[in-house]
Amino acid sequence: MMTTKYWIAVASRDHVLRGVEGGFCQVCHGRSGPLKRMNPGDWIIYYSSRTRFNQEERCQRFTAIGRL
Repeated sequence: MMTTKYWIAVASRDHVLRGVEGGFCQVCHGRSGPLKRMNPGDWIIYYSSRTRFNQEERCQRFTAIGRL
């Protein structure tokens, strides 16, 4: 029996919303290592410090939660 894990990921709001629309999650600028440790049934919560990648506008809030 697998134990459910809970993950917190940090990504810009625009990247989080792109993943929500497409039904996928992304972390570490596309590196697969962290994603390979996730399993079906795990939960992921996204925090976005910025609204857009490489821009200064601050978001500073949780922007998505989902179950894998």
